[in-house]
Amino acid sequence: MLHSTCKGKEVGDIQFVIVSQINQGLQLIETHPSLRMEIAELNMKAGNLGLDRSDFATANSYFSVTLSLLPEDHWKSMHAFCRSLYYSVAKAAYSSANLDKAQKALQKIIDESKCLNEKLDALNLLVTVLVERDAQEQAFTTSLEVLSQLGETIPDSFDKRDARAMVKKTSKILGNLSEENMSKMKAVDQKTQYILMFYSHIAGVAFFAKPAMGKYDYASCFFTFFH
Repeated sequence: MLHSTCKGKEVGDIQFVIVSQINQGLQLIETHPSLRMEIAELNMKAGNLGLDRSDFATANSYFSVTLSLLPEDHWKSMHAFCRSLYYSVAKAAYSSANLDKAQKALQKIIDESKCLNEKLDALNLLVTVLVERDAQEQAFTTSLEVLSQLGETIPDSFDKRDARAMVKKTSKILGNLSEENMSKMKAVDQKTQYILMFYSHIAGVAFFAKPAMGKYDYASCFFTFFH
């Protein structure tokens, strides 16, 4: 009865109550794989609702139930579902300051993904997690590798005499990013948006991760796209 009330419907906050009640009887569905998956989907939906409302403890709780209901071969039998689930798990963990859990979930997505496009969101969040963990060198290397796979070429050195001008230019560019340039981003293709994200990551960590590069304006060569 409760299961049919939630299935395929938007029921708002009452979804938390319904799914929690369903979870009380999980032991009754051990031998029903199809029902297990339907309830896993309901828990994931409730977890994402909690995530959207910044209720990260609730989100983590429902995602944990979802994970417990998956079959052993879940990455093979339900690949797209798992990518979405593990990304939500990572976001909830990151927002709860559980950086280790977030990194493990993201790494699982990266390891199991079949192509670059499937893991770009995970890689983007992974770099953010790495920076939070003071792993700037790894964040820098990861961003560099992604940009390379996206067809970008990054120089290994530059003339430090231009550092001051480059820093000033970068500050101005990044300062405008959330306004005019972000609105222009909506009109460009998805690949270009990802390239911008990873250039921004590199610009943020380059000074600490690669001192030989100084405050090199990695982003400036790309941001000209918006002018």
